[in-house]
Amino acid sequence: LGWGGDGGFYRSGRFCAFCSAPECPAGEYRGECTPYQDARCVPCTNPRPSNSVYITNGYPAGANNCEWGCAAASVCAGRVCASPSGMLGESLRPVAACTVDPAEVAS
Repeated sequence: LGWGGDGGFYRSGRFCAFCSAPECPAGEYRGECTPYQDARCVPCTNPRPSNSVYITNGYPAGANNCEWGCAAASVCAGRVCASPSGMLGESLRPVAACTVDPAEVAS
């Protein structure tokens, strides 16, 4: 019988328990089940621009790839979230239309 990962179990005190599959909220993804710890939700750290928020959880569940949208006080301007200037007269809310190329964020 294996512990964690491929075995599907982790040690809980003197007993073994099945690794769970928690449903994570937006901005988190399912971490790994290890021999001594069950899977848990952990914060996403994939690249996103300033003035943005994560709007989905990781998909598939164990992937650190949460989608992001512009924060309520920002607007989507190409691949960045910018502070609005002038009178836009539109509702500002998280949007998934902006996308980010990881290579651009890294540079």
